[in-house]
Amino acid sequence: MRLRLERRAYLPHCTIGVLTYGDERTLVTMERPWRENEAFVSCIPEGRYSCKRYHSKKFEDTWEVRGVPSREYILFHAGNSAADVQGCIALGTMLSEQEYKVLNSRVALKEFLRDTARESALDLTITHYAGVGL
Repeated sequence: MRLRLERRAYLPHCTIGVLTYGDERTLVTMERPWRENEAFVSCIPEGRYSCKRYHSKKFEDTWEVRGVPSREYILFHAGNSAADVQGCIALGTMLSEQEYKVLNSRVALKEFLRDTARESALDLTITHYAGVGL
């Protein structure tokens, strides 16, 4: 399955995007701001990556973004703000109107995991959105 993450805003304190996959399913994303791909404080560079299933005690079932230069353990997981992800990608169903946060993150992650349950690998392309607005 192909995933397309279009980053809509690179802000000083976060990066906001839209993840599209499957039959044009969409979720919003929250990442750390761009800090030269520094581990734990930066979003990852735009580009094309593979994703493999990942399991640990803390993250029982999710996806890991692989092939990021000088980085590992970049996961899709629940979180509302950039502070909740240390270089990973938080998913939500919508953006908060008052703050730079994604909402319904656990719901969005559950939906994403359900939609990708039959997949053994994912292909992720991250680009900067050239259009207007979020």
